[in-house]
Amino acid sequence: MLFYAKTASCLLLFLLLVTCVHAQRPIFYQLELGTERFYMRTFDVDPGPNWSGFPLEGSSSFALDLGLGIQTKKWASLGIGLGYAYFPENTLVRVALQSEIHPFQRTLSPFLRMRLGYSSLNTFEENSRQSPLAEGIFGLRYRLSPVVALELSSGVALTQQTLFIPIRIACRWMPHR
Repeated sequence: MLFYAKTASCLLLFLLLVTCVHAQRPIFYQLELGTERFYMRTFDVDPGPNWSGFPLEGSSSFALDLGLGIQTKKWASLGIGLGYAYFPENTLVRVALQSEIHPFQRTLSPFLRMRLGYSSLNTFEENSRQSPLAEGIFGLRYRLSPVVALELSSGVALTQQTLFIPIRIACRWMPHR
């Protein structure tokens, strides 16, 4: 029950941020779909008698992320994101701040994104586990129009003592450009 209260409060904060930011600077909305492939555990644990193992070891996920941000400069942006990843027998909810550098304003241009935040892993057998989240993403953005862009990205994601390789496709909408 506490998990749903946390998720609802994060969603409410996200919607509040949308209304506050809307009039200040150019904003963007972002929808990402993708997968996260397991790469490796970041450390080994000397297990105790109740150790249940690494819940994400060897698994891949389907991920959905929503983002909202502001364009701070012509080549940089800041934002917040809310994500959900479904692993076999586990779900992962994450909230992260993101910063992005996109040095070129061309039809096809590269970008570099960094996300720092917090994740909560909910297993079906036990209570949730919380962990910091860090992502480094590199990708290509293709502008369909001055308002809409498609992105293809990959990089590394570290959370829950596990290193993942995320592969994502995104649609970015910048309504007040």
